Amino acid sequence: MKALTIRQPWAGAIAHQTEPKRKVWSIKGHKRVLTPLGQVKPRQPTAEGWRSACGCGWAAPQSHPSKRAAEVAYRSHLDEVPSEQWPVCKRCEQHTRPSAMSTGSPHLCKKCRTAATREWAERNPSAWERHLRKSLLKRRYGITIEEADALLEQQHGRCAICGVAEGDSRGFRLHIDHDHATGVVRGILCHLCNSGLGHFRDNPEFLTKAIAYLTASEERKTA
Repeated sequence: MKALTIRQPWAGAIAHQTEPKRKVWSIKGHKRVLTPLGQVKPRQPTAEGWRSACGCGWAAPQSHPSKRAAEVAYRSHLDEVPSEQWPVCKRCEQHTRPSAMSTGSPHLCKKCRTAATREWAERNPSAWERHLRKSLLKRRYGITIEEADALLEQQHGRCAICGVAEGDSRGFRLHIDHDHATGVVRGILCHLCNSGLGHFRDNPEFLTKAIAYLTASEERKTA
């Protein structure tokens, strides 16, 4: 698991937050139809996948492992329409194949969105850093910045296991720890404790045996 605050590449970032919301482009006669083939759970793929289809009658020949993959298949289908029907990027003003249009800022192509994001982030470094943290927490753990900060405050700004403070002398930041089976957040740990649980495969039995092993070793030393 990664630290709370990380730096990521520019690609796939937000566009200007000061811009008004733009209308999503559409192609006449086509409408996206994405259907889950099983129960949908937060931040977990459906076991059966997703079906991708279009209002024009097109349907993907096979299911897709995620909603995003189904969306990609639909946009690839739209690439087949005549280029004069393709959406026009509001920044470069070029007809752009649907698969090359941004999903986060639908009025921009992916190249222009990346450029716009880079320019905005350079002008607003603090807001950009906060956005990265907000996006990571919501996407990976399903919590807000406020919830993460409240959890850390409950732990007095320290690792829930060893008690080390955030930003310790080793250069490690505290990490969000969660149950990999359910996705539920359990607490905030330092890098070493978080990695330790992972190495023990989150198995309490293994940890109990490890404690007994170390205790027996210490007892032999003093015998």
